[in-house]
Amino acid sequence: MRGLGVSRVAPLALHSWSPLHELQIRCVSQSQFSVIHIPVAVQKRQKREKLKERRKEKAQLTQNSRMGNQNVPLITCRRPELNHYRGQSYRRFAEVPLASKGWFHRKAAGDCFTINSHGVNPAFDHCESDAAEDFASLGLDDDIVAQLYKMGIERPTNIQSIAIPHVLDKKNTLITAETGNGKTLAFIAPMLQQIKARKAVVSDLPYNSPLGLVIVPGKELATQIHGVASQLGNSFGIKVQLLTGGGTKKRMLSPQMSRPELLVASFGVLSKLTTVGLYNMNYLTHITLDEADTLLDDSFNQQVTHFITQQPIQGAGGDEQQPEALSGVQLTLVAATIPRDSAKILEPIVDLDSVVNVSTPHLNRVMTHVSQRFLRVNNRTKVETLVELVKKDAKKGSPVIIFR
Repeated sequence: MRGLGVSRVAPLALHSWSPLHELQIRCVSQSQFSVIHIPVAVQKRQKREKLKERRKEKAQLTQNSRMGNQNVPLITCRRPELNHYRGQSYRRFAEVPLASKGWFHRKAAGDCFTINSHGVNPAFDHCESDAAEDFASLGLDDDIVAQLYKMGIERPTNIQSIAIPHVLDKKNTLITAETGNGKTLAFIAPMLQQIKARKAVVSDLPYNSPLGLVIVPGKELATQIHGVASQLGNSFGIKVQLLTGGGTKKRMLSPQMSRPELLVASFGVLSKLTTVGLYNMNYLTHITLDEADTLLDDSFNQQVTHFITQQPIQGAGGDEQQPEALSGVQLTLVAATIPRDSAKILEPIVDLDSVVNVSTPHLNRVMTHVSQRFLRVNNRTKVETLVELVKKDAKKGSPVIIFR
């Protein structure tokens, strides 16, 4: 009977089990563990340590960002501690270490640094688009475009895309762009097209009476522009003449007579030969001042201004009744930099309201696709160092130009 009693009670006990009983058992079992309380002072210390660790990590990230990408040096110096890397920055009031630090000292002779190329030519940034313009869409004739293709020039640079239509529209234009951007072609191509059209109307020009004139400050640039203009213009019958200094008296005594349609001249010899009447400017339709910033500075300003004001520049005089298609000599000014007081300089030459200003977004910036090396030399070793550099480039077949 006792066995039966047990057997009856056990099922009853199991049947009476409920979740409330389980919860009570759990609470009892948990209450058996002791609760550890962290002192307030220790909590504050832990908080300070965590904050200190975060500040340390932030400082390390800032330090790493200031160091830049050590694998991409933008400026490489003979002393590595003066190198500058891509993305590198400096504290607001910290002294920036210059690559030419100490160059005023005579013992710095032989030091050097290089600005490395680190990008593509910004002149062709716009060519990445499928809608990039070609020379034909700018308004140039087919024969000029064909000759450009033969010269290996297929796409215009950004300044050429902007400037050529304005020059073709016979507007006075101020063209500013960084060196190596193709400014020469931006004015030479439309000038040649205008001369070609003018020749069809005026077939028999007097001797030494050009239709177009390009004025530059020095012989080297004149030679460079003449080479481009001749290669492009001779293909469709435009004669381009170069006029630079040297033997000016001999030219005056034994003048050479020819019929150039485009004259590329350094200003010094041009001023002398026009003054004595060896060149006639009465048939000019277009004048371009290349390196206008140099031609209009203190060394040339007075003489150039006098020469230009002798020509009937279109838009000069500020006549409010002038037609939209201005008559007179078209003026184009080309430069890599323009002084702040350019308006004051140009005011005696041309009405500023008639001048269209075109420039590139990378004006006055370092050309990222060109490496530039700077050498610290003294007077005793200057010539010797220059000769060594020229010999190295000559062996490679690289062109060299030297400015004094």
